[in-house]
Amino acid sequence: MADRAHRILIVDDNRITLRLLERFLSFQGYSCRCVNHPHVALQEAPSFAPDLMLLDLIMPDMTGIELCRAIKADACLADKPVMFLTTADETAEKIEAFDAGAVDYVSKPVNFRELGVRIRTHLDLAEAREKLRRYAVEMEALAAERASQLVHADRLASLGIMAAGLAHEIKNPLTFISGNVQSLRRFWPLIAAMVDRVRGGLSGEEERKARFILKEVPNVLEGMMSGVVRIETIVDGLRTFSRKDDTHHVLLDVNAAIDAALVLCTGTLGSQVAIGVSKSSRPVLTLGDAQKIEQVLANLLVNSAHALADTPDPHIWIGSELIGTTVRITVTDNGSGMPVELLDKIWTPFFTTKEPGKGTGLGLSISRSIIEDHRGTIGAELRPEGGMRFEIRLPAYSN
Repeated sequence: MADRAHRILIVDDNRITLRLLERFLSFQGYSCRCVNHPHVALQEAPSFAPDLMLLDLIMPDMTGIELCRAIKADACLADKPVMFLTTADETAEKIEAFDAGAVDYVSKPVNFRELGVRIRTHLDLAEAREKLRRYAVEMEALAAERASQLVHADRLASLGIMAAGLAHEIKNPLTFISGNVQSLRRFWPLIAAMVDRVRGGLSGEEERKARFILKEVPNVLEGMMSGVVRIETIVDGLRTFSRKDDTHHVLLDVNAAIDAALVLCTGTLGSQVAIGVSKSSRPVLTLGDAQKIEQVLANLLVNSAHALADTPDPHIWIGSELIGTTVRITVTDNGSGMPVELLDKIWTPFFTTKEPGKGTGLGLSISRSIIEDHRGTIGAELRPEGGMRFEIRLPAYSN
């Protein structure tokens, strides 16, 4: 019996042959349409949408070969297999039938067992060709997508080189600015005293401005210094991000890695996302590559930020904890999460739930490789209240 009701169009000018074929094929589980004239077959074939066609070779008004050519000219039917029923023994006619697009022929009188096997074979081949066609289309689309992702990866590599140069260029003028601000802070008490001595002889408006200066300049200087420190922190983060990988694992402070990752993600997280940080009060140390651990944490933070796009009250929580001989780091959000059936696929290279062009699908795959290289584990779970929770476990450093 057929796995499903394939549709078969039977065209033969002999009504007895049509009836016998229909009875046999219907018993085999096929849905049949019987037509005794080729012109009627041409009219009904598009709407019936057969999976296979059985054509008599010799018919009035139009031969089976002519009908086959007309059918193959229809784009909707061109890839459907055509088999001939024939009493002809001439090789030339059989060759002409194959040239017209037929895939097989069965001699009359029909051996129904042979016919059933041949039909099943050609239907299986047609399905295999269709699967191969769809696979080729998917592979072509995937290749185009991967090419785009490789271009993106190359841009990221270039960004790393640019980041190193940019950090260097910013660092030099920043040093002068920092030095000048510190000089102003040292000189300000003297300047303030001089302004205070002379303001008694100033007019009302000028005296008001002098009081304003004495009150506000210290705040301005503190704000400038805070900005300088902030820029220095970001520049140091860029330099860390762009430096070459260290092939040796060294002692690293997980809490410091969390701070560095938060700095790197400042622009992505923005001011709309509430960040909760809960770091262990005890030293949380492990052996590893600080840059790579920061990369993993930054990737998790960015993923969480993207998942919070439509969340009314967006929150991200990141924390560290020392549990016996294990360091545990968690990154949690209250975002949109994902379907549970996709949870195991997020570690697959190039898998992404983001819109095309929004992600490469490599971040979590690379993150898992990095954590496993540090002899650790990384996992993800859906929160019952909504959102995702990632957990990293690393071996704690012990003397």
